Amino acid sequence: MSAVRRRALSILGALTAAALFGGLVGDPPTAPAARVSTAGVATAGSAEYVEDAHGIQVRRRYVVTGAPADRTVQAGDRIRISGDAVTARRHGRARARRVTLVERTSGRWRRVESTRTRRFGAWSVVLDAGTDLTTRTFRAELSRGRGLRGGASRSFRVRVVAGVTADPTPSAPDPGPATTPAPATGEVADPAEPLPAGYAGAGSASDWSALISGGSRWNPCEVIRWAYNPAGQGYDALADVQRAFARIAGASGLRFHYVGATSWRYLGSSDDASGFPGDTADIAVGWASAAELPVLSDMTVGYGGASGWTVPGADVRIRLRRGFLVLDNGHALPTGFDRPGWGQIELHEILHTLGLGHASGSNQLMYGTATWRNLTFGAGDLAGMTRIGAPAGCLS
Repeated sequence: MSAVRRRALSILGALTAAALFGGLVGDPPTAPAARVSTAGVATAGSAEYVEDAHGIQVRRRYVVTGAPADRTVQAGDRIRISGDAVTARRHGRARARRVTLVERTSGRWRRVESTRTRRFGAWSVVLDAGTDLTTRTFRAELSRGRGLRGGASRSFRVRVVAGVTADPTPSAPDPGPATTPAPATGEVADPAEPLPAGYAGAGSASDWSALISGGSRWNPCEVIRWAYNPAGQGYDALADVQRAFARIAGASGLRFHYVGATSWRYLGSSDDASGFPGDTADIAVGWASAAELPVLSDMTVGYGGASGWTVPGADVRIRLRRGFLVLDNGHALPTGFDRPGWGQIELHEILHTLGLGHASGSNQLMYGTATWRNLTFGAGDLAGMTRIGAPAGCLS
């Protein structure tokens, strides 16, 4: 394969989270100018190289977050709470910090538990739910120290309810997890998470864009393999990333398979010389700091893109062959998918690696700002996934 062909197409997209927890407040901040490769567009035969990037900044940095694993627990059970905290100054060394969980009782915040974060900010506590049938209100607090700001998370509630009496009627045998039909290649794909019955996305179905001019997509008749690099992770994100791929599979018909850990991460290049694990994975997910990847400066929390080759005569200009996304380990954001935070960002960045660009409406997941308005797929997101997913047919 020629050196020009190896260079491939490389288009990058970035997402940041803004107005977290507060819903949409006005317009998103002005995006910095796009960074365009000085190489511009190089053409040699049928091979092209193009590079572009997008960046949007958040308005506010959250120094500590917290949320319960379950918002309703049975009396006598346990309440599990976890979150993230900032543990390093920009370009500084990360160190564990003390987080205090407090509860609102009799009009005052009272300490109920404390713990230390992991080096990169993840923390968790477990406490007794008690026997009183009531709603308990908590928040996490972080003291200032070593030049780092202190602060408090949003408050959150846990409802304690009566236990459920076991049904003496024996249940039917568990039929086991539903199996996913084998893809055309014969490779095993991970289970997909279908959209809820009757789901309809908000906004306009025309509100989506292609990451690459002329369109790009993967071949839906092949399994897309992905790997995860936990080095320097801001939190243990593997379960969230797996669920993000499963949700996209359920909406797009694309098939994914997690192949395990990788030591590679995107630090400015995904070409062969950078060591991308192309023999085992098609998409690589990892973490970095702003010192390692300057595009993560200020409040940018994610960066993703893809590479591919031109395919003459196809419905899109580029067939994607390689994808990459990197998350900023210098931010403390909520985990999971029930509020603006990492799960939402991972969904957005994965869709960049699959060929979607930014939407213009704030009720689309692919909008450049993560808020309460775009936690789930909008009508434009769904239309875009139809265009790059299984309904578009095989791609040679």
